[in-house]
Amino acid sequence: MTRLATILSIIASLFIIAACTQDSPARIRYEMEKIAFQAEKMTEQLSIQPELITVDDNLRLKTAHENIIAYYHRHKTDENIVADTITLRQMARIALGSQLHLARYYQTGRQVDSLIAAFRRIGNEIPALPDDIVSAQLNLAIAYKGFRQYDSTLAIYDRVLENYFPPLDYKQRVNINIMNIPLDMIKISKSLKDDRRFASFTNSALEYYGRLKSEFSSNQELNRSARIHTARVFALAEKWRDAIDQLYDIKDTTGQLDINSAILIGNIFNGPLNKLDSALEMYHSIIDRKSDSAIIGQMLLDIGKIYCSKGDYVEGRKHFADLKRKFPYSPRLMSQTQLVYAQSFQADNDWDRALLEFQWLLDNYPYTEPAFQAARFIPEYFMADGDIELADIWYKKALEFYRQAAENKQGQPTELAAYTYMADIYRYTNRIPDAFETLERIHTLAPKSLIGAKALYNAAAIAYKDLGDSVRAQNYLDRLNKEFGTTDSTIINQDEKTNINIESLQ
Repeated sequence: MTRLATILSIIASLFIIAACTQDSPARIRYEMEKIAFQAEKMTEQLSIQPELITVDDNLRLKTAHENIIAYYHRHKTDENIVADTITLRQMARIALGSQLHLARYYQTGRQVDSLIAAFRRIGNEIPALPDDIVSAQLNLAIAYKGFRQYDSTLAIYDRVLENYFPPLDYKQRVNINIMNIPLDMIKISKSLKDDRRFASFTNSALEYYGRLKSEFSSNQELNRSARIHTARVFALAEKWRDAIDQLYDIKDTTGQLDINSAILIGNIFNGPLNKLDSALEMYHSIIDRKSDSAIIGQMLLDIGKIYCSKGDYVEGRKHFADLKRKFPYSPRLMSQTQLVYAQSFQADNDWDRALLEFQWLLDNYPYTEPAFQAARFIPEYFMADGDIELADIWYKKALEFYRQAAENKQGQPTELAAYTYMADIYRYTNRIPDAFETLERIHTLAPKSLIGAKALYNAAAIAYKDLGDSVRAQNYLDRLNKEFGTTDSTIINQDEKTNINIESLQ
């Protein structure tokens, strides 16, 4: 470096240092970024072994984000910050991230008032883009739904639909979460068994999507999404033919039937309409068009299942084998395929081969739902066959299988699933105290979740049906009602989502 270049570098450094003097916007932003970086590093460290996170760990992280927000509010009105709009926006984005983290913390702890306040600060106390504001509103609606405050959920949904029409983000892309709102409103009314609202929400949804199709016909993405959602409305109303007609109208850029529409049509044929030959024809047409696509994995599985249901086990297993060759690194598909592959031998009266295939599933995919199902099914088969001795042996193996899964997957959903299966076996084998203990453990691990609520409900059912102890059953129901706000098992079983996702029509 020349002497002149060195001098210029020193001068530039002095300018940078001067720019970062104590009260400069750059210095204030830098200090805020330092605090945010520390919180981010703390989050990374805790994510390495989430099963070891303690209450104190969560409190420290909560405090870190509270400090970030407090720092923002302390400096957002500084005269030199107000004059520097770019720095002010950057600081607001950092504060917004911390506010969202606090909202998640409050939601996990079911701190309703704090959660509501956290989301309401976004866009009010902390400036945010319209997309961020609508996202906060939708997350608040979902939180209300999780707390069974459906009227508040629906009120927010109504406001969002009114204020964000058409449902496009700042880049003019379809905001799928807004698009899904009318569907979710229908699902809520359906879960509540509210026929009046169900009819009203169904009509409103058809009108909403119809308006999008007619007023924005030139926007291909929005128009296509509106048609798919219209089909889903018909599906929720069990108007399958109307759903299929709507889906057949959706074409891709080549003028062919849209692939996703074809999949949904095939699912309707394969599910509610039970037109298996039509489903096979549709699935085969999809594979012919997308032979190198990952979407054919589920198609091959469904095709194999259909052939087996028709008694053609050889053809069914051929498709299962094809799937295994093409998707060896997909545990979800492989475990599902192995389960139905084993079941095909049992249905074909070859139990010895079926047992070998079930065991292969247990050995190779032990932490999957299909493996959990297989571990329970094997002793049930022997019990139904009258072989009590082998049934007892396999029940013990199943309990040990679940115990190991729970131990190896602590703090993960797999642990809760394993204990749920264990409780079922304890009840079926009349080990009632063990069943109660396991259900209580589930509730302790997930006290304010749906699976925790279901554990209380099952404990009440065991107390009443198996022991005839109505007092103990009522105690469990009282705990359930106090914590969850309902004892209706059909609502408890409802699968809540962290955000509004498009679901299969099946």
